[in-house]
Amino acid sequence: MEEGEIREKIQQFSQSIESLQAILQKINREMDKFDIQSYNKQIQVIGETGRTVQDVLKQTSDSLGLGIKKFNLAMDDISLLSEEMQQVVGKVNRGDGSIGQLMNNEAYVKNLNATINDVQALIEDVKKNPKKYIHVSVF
Repeated sequence: MEEGEIREKIQQFSQSIESLQAILQKINREMDKFDIQSYNKQIQVIGETGRTVQDVLKQTSDSLGLGIKKFNLAMDDISLLSEEMQQVVGKVNRGDGSIGQLMNNEAYVKNLNATINDVQALIEDVKKNPKKYIHVSVF
């Protein structure tokens, strides 16, 4: 394999890693919105991207030697991360933990919305009637 081909494969690998990073960043931003079906789709995309990267690297493994070994270790980490993310999604789907309860228990969501509305009303009242809440006395 020529040096140019190796560089091209490395560039493809770099772009795939950047794609993975972008997907993971998007997942972090979307956690507040947390749509289970979308989350599962993103996990599939991560897995497909990982498999694509592995396929590209398998074609050039003889030329890349040590670099391939390091990449395979990183892919194992990504695979483990993907499995752990699937476990988290499973727990959320079952209603385990706070996020699971928020996603699956409508009463929690209604309580949270009511609390937010109460706090907003309190803030508005404090702004309109500060003397009602803040008392200053001098000896």
